[in-house]
Amino acid sequence: MEVKIIADVGISHDGVFSQLMKTTREASRVADIVKFQYHSEREEMEFGHRHWDLIGRVFVPLDELRLAMEEVKTLGKDVACTAFSPMLLTEMMAENGDLIDYIKIGSGESDNGVLVSRAAQFTDTKIIISNGMCEDLHRSISTILNHPLRIPRDLTILSCNSFYPSTIRTAGLNEISHLEKAYAGCQIGLSCHAGGYMESIIQSVTAAHLGAKVFEYHIHGSVDSVDRKVEISATAIEGIRLHLDRVPETYNYFAKKRTSEASTEKWAKHIVVSGNDLKKGDALNAYNLSTVRISRDILAQEIPACQFHRIDGRKMLCDLEPNLPVRFDHLGIER
Repeated sequence: MEVKIIADVGISHDGVFSQLMKTTREASRVADIVKFQYHSEREEMEFGHRHWDLIGRVFVPLDELRLAMEEVKTLGKDVACTAFSPMLLTEMMAENGDLIDYIKIGSGESDNGVLVSRAAQFTDTKIIISNGMCEDLHRSISTILNHPLRIPRDLTILSCNSFYPSTIRTAGLNEISHLEKAYAGCQIGLSCHAGGYMESIIQSVTAAHLGAKVFEYHIHGSVDSVDRKVEISATAIEGIRLHLDRVPETYNYFAKKRTSEASTEKWAKHIVVSGNDLKKGDALNAYNLSTVRISRDILAQEIPACQFHRIDGRKMLCDLEPNLPVRFDHLGIER
């Protein structure tokens, strides 16, 4: 299955440039798109906000972000970046827009009409939007797609539950199929906030079956923040991709069953045989019949074991010695 993996470096670097570059290289190794976050507590929140100190600590200036983005490009991957206010978006695109392939609109900003409208104006850059905290997703998507130079295939919509960590019961994955129908032509995906590797696999594979093609994960870093609950390692992301690559095998399982299991079916066929010495007039049941496995084709009058329901209780029209095939014509039944 052809999927795109987004690895979100986020704030996992704790504002330390060396850690930023280390995590960037790890993300580039396992993802198709490496995502950064551009924060500034003074631009995006009121003084005293509960995340004021955290955001101040993880601030990375645009020139350092640029070096990390250049590293991603050198490694042949795409760059995405989230800005957390309209002003930060403008600054980010003015300084580093030439390196940014995707503007990511996070869950907390997805119904920020000012930011969404401003993002739509950067028409040379594709947009990814998460819907986790959005009260009116349709309005935000309409704002983007109503721009005359925007087309649906340049918009990716990620289903996202902002409850950290989410479980298969709380992730709301059923909305993926709804998004796919409602916004034809857009790329639909999952921003995964599962708790741990196995839960991430479960949610990702389920989402893939529902139509998701793009998958975002927070990559493990050093800072102890709200994202730490849902961060996973680069190795874990590699493992998830392997599972996603196998999704088409289960899509096509039933269609391919006859060919893929042909060798198995040659020795898995069973026919009904007499278990006892059957007499004319005996009613057949599971106690006076048995089955044998065969490695040939079932003959015209032989009774496959899967059709026992057709002969249960039927009376024999002739005698039959033990361990011989019971035939439809022994019972007066049409094949």
